[in-house]
Amino acid sequence: MKLLHHKERFIRFVEELGYETPKTQFLQPQVNQTDFIKEFHSDLVLKKVYSRFSDSVIFLKRGEEFPIQVFEDSLWIVQERIFGKQYCSYGFARNGKLQAHSVYKSEFTAGLGATLSYQYTEKPEIEQFVKTIVAKLSFTGQISFDFIVNHAGVAIPIECNPRATSGLHLFGKEMAKVIKGEQTDLLYPKNETKEAIKLGVLLYGRNNFKSMKQVKRWFQILATYKDITFRKNDIKPFFYQFVSMYFLRRESRINKLTMLEQSTYDISWDGEHS
Repeated sequence: MKLLHHKERFIRFVEELGYETPKTQFLQPQVNQTDFIKEFHSDLVLKKVYSRFSDSVIFLKRGEEFPIQVFEDSLWIVQERIFGKQYCSYGFARNGKLQAHSVYKSEFTAGLGATLSYQYTEKPEIEQFVKTIVAKLSFTGQISFDFIVNHAGVAIPIECNPRATSGLHLFGKEMAKVIKGEQTDLLYPKNETKEAIKLGVLLYGRNNFKSMKQVKRWFQILATYKDITFRKNDIKPFFYQFVSMYFLRRESRINKLTMLEQSTYDISWDGEHS
């Protein structure tokens, strides 16, 4: 768990396997900021070693000084910023063998990292990366990764989420057989599968608008994608999501957290402090 969830340790592990990664350095509070920045020749990404939904990500232009909050907590890393399209993968493995796998492009998000719409996309190089990781670790369980596909078309891994993520929504009931060990062949989502958390797309999607093309895409997703929470034979989850949002907002105010931070507040694991 520490190896995969800890963002700096994960990058070092992937580097040892021979994969291309963004240049990454662990940031200590006593670091000489000027000398540290000179080691990078690009825009930077700062992030906590333990985080979800990119809730602590800070983007800096080349040469820009670090904000003060990164020195209030020593568990931060600095990464070279890779420009391109973000893709996410979700998989399930048993004893180092990948048994289910989905890949989807991150288009509309809540905040910087919580994807809200999902369409299965074939990315053989990403699938092979996941197979390599789970085999190396003899991994059993759910595992997810984030990638940036750069302008050269190379999928560069940037972090791992050793847990379930929303890529699970691209599968149906057949996923139960995988988890129970009854599935032998590698399971993929159906090509036509398109799912979205439409309430999230409505509430947060507009923050992603940067062009008219994205506005049109937003309407297209709302019109053509299935709503994850709505099923004719079980409509209660659709209505209870509004109740859930109310309590989520109330608790986030009490705990002085964002709604995204609150959504995992009681289940998050961020290492153990001795």
